[in-house]
Amino acid sequence: MLKLELELSAIDYEALIEKVLPLVGDKLENQSVGKLLGSGASAAMAKAALSMMSQEKKNRMAAGLLNDNADKIAAAIESVAAKNGINCRVRGMHAKAED
Repeated sequence: MLKLELELSAIDYEALIEKVLPLVGDKLENQSVGKLLGSGASAAMAKAALSMMSQEKKNRMAAGLLNDNADKIAAAIESVAAKNGINCRVRGMHAKAED
């Protein structure tokens, strides 16, 4: 077994929200961005809400979304690896927000 650790920084949350929002809007219903979307707000309004959040809160929200979708992400990693001739299984994945 090989354990791989990946750190992400300098995340462009505005660009990310345009790509991810249509896919995860329902997952955000208990968070301020999700409440805006549930009331019919546009992605521009969601971006405005994100701009008012602290970096720590954005990171926690992103980590939660990654953890909620860990199975799908693992399947995508396995698929990309297989397409490149590398057969493997992702046994676990967990995102944690850090300062």
